Amino acid sequence: MKQTWSCIILALIIGLMGQTAWAEDGSQAAVYNLGEMVVTGDKPGVKDMAITNDITSEEIKATNAKTVAEALQYVPGITVTTGVKNQPNISMHGFDSSKILILIDGIPYYETNYGKLDLNKIPASVVSKIEVIKGAPSVLYGANAEAGVINIITKQGTEKPWAEANVGFGENNTYIAEASHGAQIGVVNYWLSYSRQHTDGWRMSDDYDVHDGEVYHKPGNDPADKIEIEDGGFRDNSAYTTDALWTRVGLVPDEETQYFATFHYISSEYDMPANVDSVTIRNFGDEDPENFSKGFGKSDDNIDWGIDLSGKQKVNDILTVRGKLFYHNHQDVYVSYDDPVDYDDTIAHSKYKDYMAGGSLITDLDLLEWYTTRFSLHYRGDSHKERTSEKADYYDAFSYTGSVGMENEFRPIEGLTCILGASYDWFEVTKSDFLNDDGDEIDKPDTMDEFNPMVGLSYEFKDTTKLYGSIARKTRFPTLQYLYSGSSYNPDLEAEHSVNYTIGISRSLFDWLDASIEGFYSDISNWISRDYNEDGLDGDGQYQNEAEVVFSGAEINFKAYPMENLTLSLGYTYTIAKNKSDEAVTEHMVNIPKHKVDMGIDYLIPVVTTKLHLQGIYFGESYAEVPIEEGDDPEEKLHDYFILNGRVSKQFLEHFEGYVEVNNIFDKDYYSEESFPGRGRSFLVGLSAKI
Repeated sequence: MKQTWSCIILALIIGLMGQTAWAEDGSQAAVYNLGEMVVTGDKPGVKDMAITNDITSEEIKATNAKTVAEALQYVPGITVTTGVKNQPNISMHGFDSSKILILIDGIPYYETNYGKLDLNKIPASVVSKIEVIKGAPSVLYGANAEAGVINIITKQGTEKPWAEANVGFGENNTYIAEASHGAQIGVVNYWLSYSRQHTDGWRMSDDYDVHDGEVYHKPGNDPADKIEIEDGGFRDNSAYTTDALWTRVGLVPDEETQYFATFHYISSEYDMPANVDSVTIRNFGDEDPENFSKGFGKSDDNIDWGIDLSGKQKVNDILTVRGKLFYHNHQDVYVSYDDPVDYDDTIAHSKYKDYMAGGSLITDLDLLEWYTTRFSLHYRGDSHKERTSEKADYYDAFSYTGSVGMENEFRPIEGLTCILGASYDWFEVTKSDFLNDDGDEIDKPDTMDEFNPMVGLSYEFKDTTKLYGSIARKTRFPTLQYLYSGSSYNPDLEAEHSVNYTIGISRSLFDWLDASIEGFYSDISNWISRDYNEDGLDGDGQYQNEAEVVFSGAEINFKAYPMENLTLSLGYTYTIAKNKSDEAVTEHMVNIPKHKVDMGIDYLIPVVTTKLHLQGIYFGESYAEVPIEEGDDPEEKLHDYFILNGRVSKQFLEHFEGYVEVNNIFDKDYYSEESFPGRGRSFLVGLSAKI
């Protein structure tokens, strides 16, 4: 029924769009400029010191991406895999997503326990562009940008009203329905967007090898039951539904004075396809409701909503002030089952109830033509509540994170830009009633504080050649999950430290080719892991600060325009990840491919004026498992794989576009993470309209 109403509403919108006398040139959504944290205008700035990528909404559409996570997988230096819980795991130059500062319009977006959230919940239709800054982002972004920053910038209205709508259909009741509209009436600017995405399950590759897996029941039942956990065809337990509403309204008297309020509401339900090789079900039942029960799972009643207030005011000729206030709420329910076939024997419900609230303030002082200084203040509180079953009590923790930063930008001669900056970041847990195995409250850690300096240089020659480099110290404070949750908690953890080095050169070659080569090196100490046990730590797999991890490598990117209406892009990322901890049996680390290649072809076929987009991605071998202790099983690798997606679209009647999308054209059977097969070939046929 929801599908029917969504399609009826969007069909009416599309029909009205064909009759509406709006801007004849087809106005488009604008980039929400208050969503950018670091603004440099037409001058080089701190973003030019790091390895950066800006992805536009049109580029996202060409990849067939329907969510932010899907769009990010084609960014050089970014790896997106899917494993446990059916959530995307995003890494940047080897760092996982909990060590990346992920923002929406400059505001942190995460769940307070794990420090990350499912980016598949954010529809690509709300995005105007995505900024990816790797290695040495500005100190103005605040704490916990250890690996870098991903800033997802949404849309806003324009003086000319615009509207967009899109519907698409695939097999197994797969569909997408989206609509958005924005405008400015006088000084009032507004934007609203709605998206619904649904499938009853995605298809696996026809080449998937059906085999028996092992199901362990704890306590009892040893050895394991051997069954076909996955029998091919449509992936068992892979349905999902996401509804996302975004709305924004603001006052824009002029370019230098802007005030906006933004509200978002995301509701999602998604199944969790099981590990096809081995599953352990821990069912303690009513006898011990405090123990987390886990097995075959689904996640329902997931709600993310938030209110953001943003403002910009130019005080005088030299001072501009930008500020944000926010409140974000997150709730999710994990339902465990004892049955891998019908998913009808419920054994437990666990629930998270989180919120975060805070604000930020940035001042820009253009003191001289060649000198700008900026100050930043960030402060937020994180609340996390969890219970492991419906009969258990909630456990509660609360923490504060803050940051004060200063950044100086010098432009002493034409073409040369120098950045000197530093931030003071701190983290404090003020409340926790989590209990240890003896029933006593777990101690709160001492307040952590860190000083993080950075320096960067760039020089642009007259012939478009640009040289740049930076050095930055970054930290990542432990998450509440590391400190308190489960059996792996450790309240004595310290912050991770990383010294990140970047260097690069870019240039336009000839009139039709842009090229760049960039190197990176990150030396991390106090790396948090639960792979090793040391004296004085309780239990197996407890989180602890490891000695040292090193990530290094390079990105090489080309973009070519060899003929009219044809664009070719090619990106190569080489990553070496080494665990240099004294306790490590091997230097190798899991789920970090040494080689990644991104390639794209965009061509407007003449005469028939039809657009063709091809997007390919190659992942080299990565380690699925590595030995943790002497005598463990040897290393196992995931095979390399290549995925090719295609999109053909045709515009008609000025405002309409029909399209056909095919993902995984060659129906490749692959694993992005061990024991979790990837999606096979899929189709989507759709119609979009824009005015």
